[in-house]
Amino acid sequence: MMKRIADASPCFKARIASALFLLGLLSAVFGEFFVRRLEIAGDLVAVSSMIAVTLLLYGIFKPAQRSL
Repeated sequence: MMKRIADASPCFKARIASALFLLGLLSAVFGEFFVRRLEIAGDLVAVSSMIAVTLLLYGIFKPAQRSL
């Protein structure tokens, strides 16, 4: 599975990163304002999705770093 993601196009990786970013944002807002009991779970989902977004964006921008 990781090999397929590593071989994917940068456009596909950017779409996945944006979907994960939106998921993290919505889960944080939902956990903070609507369901106070699930605040910890919402924060956990938000943090894990932000870590995944960071890794995906690093993979997208890694070739640009080599050319500098």
